[in-house]
Amino acid sequence: MKEMENNNFIHTLDAVYNLCSEIKELVNVETEKQEDEGSEGIILLSDNLQRLQSEITEMKTELSYDKERRERLRTAINLRLKELRYIQF
Repeated sequence: MKEMENNNFIHTLDAVYNLCSEIKELVNVETEKQEDEGSEGIILLSDNLQRLQSEITEMKTELSYDKERRERLRTAINLRLKELRYIQF
């Protein structure tokens, strides 16, 4: 049961990681369109996505079967996603 739960969690991390890549690609397209305008929000979003991907990679590397550790990982990911939602651009 634990192994299945861990596999589901790892698949979720992979999905979030891949979504970050897709969003970063869209951000790059928008940044190119708005080069003359201020794009601080877009740059901040891109930086946060990069940081989230780094955290996911690190978390997956250090992931153990410990439930407490998984909960800390979920909390960290949810916090980063909440930060991303409030970025204005």
